[in-house]
Amino acid sequence: MSCIGSPKEIFSYLDVERFRHALRLGARRVVENVNKLNRINVFPVQDGDTGTNLTLTLERALHRATDTYGGVGSFVKKLSESLLIEAKGNSGVLLSQFFLGFAEALGENVKVSVHEFSEAFKRAVRATYDAIENPKEGTILTVMRAASDGMAEGIGEGRDFVEAMERALRMARKALRDTPKYLPILKEKGVVDAGGLGFTLLLEGFVEGLKGKDYEEEDTARPIPRLQRSGHQSAVDSRYTFCTEALLRGKELRKERVKEILRDLGDSILVAGDESVIHIHIHTDRPSEVFDRVLSFGSLEERKVDRMKPPCLNPPGRVAVLTDTTCDLPDDIINSYGICVVPLTVIIGEESFKDGVEVSRKEIIEILSDDRINVSTSQPSIDEYVTFIEEALKNAEEVIIVSLSKGLSGTFQSALSAAKIVGDGKVRVFDSMAASIGEGLLALRAAELSREGYSLLEIYERLERLREELIFYFTFRDFHYIVRSGRISWSQGKIAQLLNIRPILILEHGKEIKRVSQSFGEKRLIDKLVKLLRRRVKPNMRYDVGVAHALVPGIPEILKERLKKFIQIRHFIMNVVTPVLSIHAGPGAWGVFLLPIDEKNNFISQ
Repeated sequence: MSCIGSPKEIFSYLDVERFRHALRLGARRVVENVNKLNRINVFPVQDGDTGTNLTLTLERALHRATDTYGGVGSFVKKLSESLLIEAKGNSGVLLSQFFLGFAEALGENVKVSVHEFSEAFKRAVRATYDAIENPKEGTILTVMRAASDGMAEGIGEGRDFVEAMERALRMARKALRDTPKYLPILKEKGVVDAGGLGFTLLLEGFVEGLKGKDYEEEDTARPIPRLQRSGHQSAVDSRYTFCTEALLRGKELRKERVKEILRDLGDSILVAGDESVIHIHIHTDRPSEVFDRVLSFGSLEERKVDRMKPPCLNPPGRVAVLTDTTCDLPDDIINSYGICVVPLTVIIGEESFKDGVEVSRKEIIEILSDDRINVSTSQPSIDEYVTFIEEALKNAEEVIIVSLSKGLSGTFQSALSAAKIVGDGKVRVFDSMAASIGEGLLALRAAELSREGYSLLEIYERLERLREELIFYFTFRDFHYIVRSGRISWSQGKIAQLLNIRPILILEHGKEIKRVSQSFGEKRLIDKLVKLLRRRVKPNMRYDVGVAHALVPGIPEILKERLKKFIQIRHFIMNVVTPVLSIHAGPGAWGVFLLPIDEKNNFISQ
């Protein structure tokens, strides 16, 4: 086997073949230590995936970037673009930004001198710092900066690449050992920063490649270890629930502007890329809103959401409350009452997305306007319900599942099958015989009863009686969607659409859509709806009221003003309907829901 270079060779210029060879050995060193990197990963959250993310990022990017025609500058540019696309996790995105900065500094250089390499190193470090919303010392950043300083000092003593890089490596190792001085969590756990170690390992392999170590020989001597884990582990120490990433394409993209609009949605914000493509990383509780906001700048080529915390950590009482994403409860209520939400699935073309998590309420309305895109929905799997139930039972004694009406979806049956698998009589599945905030109000009431100490059976029986008192009406603006879903006939929808009729509908027996009134125009429709509600509400009772809508500006506010004149309202809840329901109801649909808080004159909850 032949080796590139020799250990004693002194050179002051780096060509593309030597650079690529050294980088492959650096990536190899990271791969060999993937499980160690995962084990020591405790910052910013203890999610055990730094090794996996760095390995996947490097291996896939190097697999894509194989063309060495054009020299070092051209290769590094292609590599940086591949890294940006393939980047996984915080560490992968940081590495991609480092190489983007490196590529920008190198330009189109066919060969690179040691001085040019050192200057590119400095610029790459600055670009990486700039990509992070709140840079922290004691991380990969500190190690990168130390290595850059070390190389600059090294070339002051001569122009040999190996000597300069060895100096950079020594400084990186020292900075790595010092990372616990900056981050107490590292000192407490007795580890160094995982990202910093990953970058140091990359440098180690790179230096070995410069010295002439042969890649094939290395490959035979040390096989790649099998990954002990993949994906995102639970990180209960994180403030937020989801690790969210997106690849955004557009024109004249501004990284600072993207960071600015995400600031209030989470932490660990990292925005890497250039004016045409940006890779975004953030820890958040609202991933769909992240996607909504960045879509204003361009199109999303890829998106990824990993749960960092197990579900159902904070039940309202000894009875955990599960529902699904069609409940349309706002996040603040869900979090405040510890309600656990199981996502349905939205299928766009051939891709599947978690409802309300990986695809947003606003985004789906825009997608529905394009008839060329096939959109459908699917219920949660039995396995997913089993997982949620088992997690809930770690923190509660019993579980009640408030489900979307079984007459509308197989969601109820999935939950029932999962409850039977878990067994022990600790789980009951309640058919809300409703959808949207109608289902949500019943789930909210279950959480209130659990918080007050009621048993599983008592909550179930209360919900059965309350379900009879639930009032809700809804309407459609475009019948195309509800006809497509099979809920009403083609002829009914066609006539209503042609005559511009706005119906007032109910869901009878939890499955049959029935028209109770109709009108021409929104204002007359609201007038008729108010008359219907006046006849049904009881003047001596208070109600929780909800309005859900498929992006109909002003409707919730108008209804609130009209209803509060004759209804005693405790909570008024408004929300945009979840993507799954939007697909079936269509843009312009809306509904109003009322649930009494006094049952047979017995006070239930304040």
